[in-house]
Amino acid sequence: MMCCVWCSLAQRNTELFKFLTVFDVRIRHLLFFTRYWAKLRRLCGSGVRLTSYALSLLVICYLQSLSDPFLPSIDRMSQLAGACS
Repeated sequence: MMCCVWCSLAQRNTELFKFLTVFDVRIRHLLFFTRYWAKLRRLCGSGVRLTSYALSLLVICYLQSLSDPFLPSIDRMSQLAGACS
């Protein structure tokens, strides 16, 4: 049962990343650049470092928390999706 929960979560996160990169192509470029920058600085990778996934979540969180948010929150996206269906 626990595997199904984690698989479902992973699938939803993958769908979220796909949606966000289609939402605005600049997000994809920013995520790639940030991961590349972190790799050059040895901030991500194996050991006690950030994973690419964690780094991507930090970028998304930052884009949602700006005074003029670049990305809507997950709750807001859910509301917008409900209004469209």
